[in-house]
Amino acid sequence: MSSWAALRPGGTLVSIVQPPNADEAAAHGARGVFFVVEPDRDGLEAVTELIDADRLTPVVDRVVPLAQTRAAYEALKAEHPRGKIVIRVSEDDGGV
Repeated sequence: MSSWAALRPGGTLVSIVQPPNADEAAAHGARGVFFVVEPDRDGLEAVTELIDADRLTPVVDRVVPLAQTRAAYEALKAEHPRGKIVIRVSEDDGGV
């Protein structure tokens, strides 16, 4: 994986493609994590229809910029938010 070079020492590489090689992680002073995502197009479309029909309203606790992702993750463990914490990836995202 060429992404190892982009990490700082102690960083974490998250892969959704395959489990990162532990030896390569150690060589870069980092760790690798495999994150499995099971896409469900039908399920997402059903949720979208419910939201569009005002039959489901997502509860958002807060929206944070990408730079505060770690703090937001820690908040999930410590604060028990009342809704989802949304990570804003870019400033030009339509206000969400």
